[in-house]
Amino acid sequence: MGATVTGNGTAGPWIQRRQPDGQVDTRWAAGGRSTASPVGQRVNLVDLLPQADGSLWVCGNLYGSQGDSTAALWRLKPDGSLDYNFGVGGIWRRPGAEIGRAHV
Repeated sequence: MGATVTGNGTAGPWIQRRQPDGQVDTRWAAGGRSTASPVGQRVNLVDLLPQADGSLWVCGNLYGSQGDSTAALWRLKPDGSLDYNFGVGGIWRRPGAEIGRAHV
């Protein structure tokens, strides 16, 4: 499950993995929770896609210092950490100058 959390003027993803019985999977990430996101980015989490290997695709909107936003995709490795080998610095952004937004 995922949500966007705010604090100290920033927003970021909060992702928690659950076991089939509904209990938090404390073996994943830090006590079952990952806040991994593109470094230095304010993020609004939109959707998650769990994979069979335990990794997770995350879709969201990144917000710049001027309030501009763009859709982005990043991958969490099976241990809940950001996969820096994906995209540029761990994130894929829609190419081009046109602003895009992720939607559910």
